[in-house]
Amino acid sequence: MSPAIHEADNRRVNALIGQSRPTLDATIERFEDLVALRSRWAQVEAMPVLLNGRHEGIDHRWEGLNVRTLLRGEQSAGRFAAHSVILTPGAGLPAHYHEDVHTYIAVTEGEVELGVGALVERVGKYNLGYIPPRARQSFRNTSTAPAALAVFYSPAGAERAFEATHDHWMATHDHWMATRDQGEEAYLTILARHGFRFDSEVLEKDNLTNVALPPLEFEIKGPGDLEVLRREFRRRPALPRLVRTTPEEISDKPAGTTFRKEAIRGDDTAGEAMINLLSGSHGFNAPPHHQPTEDEFFFIMDGVLEMTCATETTVLKPGGFAFCPRNCTHAFRNPSPTDTRFFTLNSPAGHERAMAAVRRLSQAGASKKQLYEQSVAGGFIFHDLP
Repeated sequence: MSPAIHEADNRRVNALIGQSRPTLDATIERFEDLVALRSRWAQVEAMPVLLNGRHEGIDHRWEGLNVRTLLRGEQSAGRFAAHSVILTPGAGLPAHYHEDVHTYIAVTEGEVELGVGALVERVGKYNLGYIPPRARQSFRNTSTAPAALAVFYSPAGAERAFEATHDHWMATHDHWMATRDQGEEAYLTILARHGFRFDSEVLEKDNLTNVALPPLEFEIKGPGDLEVLRREFRRRPALPRLVRTTPEEISDKPAGTTFRKEAIRGDDTAGEAMINLLSGSHGFNAPPHHQPTEDEFFFIMDGVLEMTCATETTVLKPGGFAFCPRNCTHAFRNPSPTDTRFFTLNSPAGHERAMAAVRRLSQAGASKKQLYEQSVAGGFIFHDLP
């Protein structure tokens, strides 16, 4: 397969970066209204988004939660919404669930009491939670200092909920006197209209949190294998996972090497997504490539990362964000003498198996042509032809 096969798609998606896409008019009075909006979002093509920091996101803050929306349904064809959330001490969301939404939460600063299914634990930076539909989730800052999260929802829609809570806060909050409105209940009512289910129901999946299912025995070897793998992933249950990673675990690596942790895998999410947690030294890089069948996200935690997304290149600092949808060119490099630490999310999953196959071939001394052919079978096309 040659990149020329997808060249037109690649050029078309790259050209969308930086374009303005207005918010669709929609009134969400009940969950069915949100479902209808998602159908409208799916009619447009996802566009690349590159943000130098959370300050470039949309201000959706409300009552103790400083929410910045980094990605909207209009930009992702309804597949994802992404948010950076700073929690003041005591702030958070009580236990809730979604009927049809997969949630991915990363602690990016401080400590948070994070609820994932049946587990509620106080966790710090680099810890991750995955919550599938009909599993409980919660988060609250129980410390005395601010804490921060990156929260991704699939499909999109949570951004409309946070927009509505922000509007309520702006309309009822006495900013000069810093007084509060009637309390948390008003916000929970707004969120409930957008599919947040707040109740004390114990859900079947909650008690399966962190249950270790054996991974699928499958290797991507040639054309068509990635599609077969994804079909097999969809046959598995999506179960809640709380993945613990300490700063010491990331730091304890030989100089000049890369820390790579498959924190969330397609085996865990019924193939919806996978998350890699990465720490790379100076020069750590991936050359320009694109993926015709998957979206990829980047969120910077520490250090800097020179990021190319579509036709733009910038140096991202902590809080920097990139959304590289299907067919979007992307590349990255650590230009700094210090380590860069970030996480990537790929959806649908399979990327982890594809990269593992390429690494095995590379370690076996495969030629550049063999590595290229393996990468194409795995769903990513490098622009540097063999």
